[in-house]
Amino acid sequence: LMYSVAGGLAFSVLFSYFSLSAFFLIDHMHLNLITYGLLVALNAIALIMMALIAPRLHKKHTLFALMQCSFFIMLIGGGAMWLMNTLSLNTPATFMVPMFLATLGIGLLRPVSSTGVMNLAPSHLTGSTSALFNFIVFIMGALACSVSALFIHTIPAFGLYICTLSVMGLSLHKIN
Repeated sequence: LMYSVAGGLAFSVLFSYFSLSAFFLIDHMHLNLITYGLLVALNAIALIMMALIAPRLHKKHTLFALMQCSFFIMLIGGGAMWLMNTLSLNTPATFMVPMFLATLGIGLLRPVSSTGVMNLAPSHLTGSTSALFNFIVFIMGALACSVSALFIHTIPAFGLYICTLSVMGLSLHKIN
């Protein structure tokens, strides 16, 4: 369950980013739709990069250590977003660069959490295990997206939200 919750926390940040980024970048910062789309696409590169790097890292580090590292990277991204935007900078860069960093953590956590879940499942239950994992991850992401859309209206608040979910992830304990 720990790895499912970890994946859910990461996707909660990602889904909330999808929900809030248009509000921040288009409504508040007045970026046009093409620029917004390019920034979102650039952020997706972080997910792709980490999907390629994660298997190599897993050869040298445990899944639990990589999970903790992922949440720490997300915490740094959220903290940087909060700090830079609390200082009234509020630019696309002070939103997107920390979010790119947080997305690197999310991108590392996704394969780590799914591998952690699958390693614990008996071979005859892998299909059901995978389905349950994805159900938990996407339900948590959808609920968090709804909550963030209702209650988060500033970039510093979103940075604190990322930090809060990251600390929750760091508090998950290894199950032996």
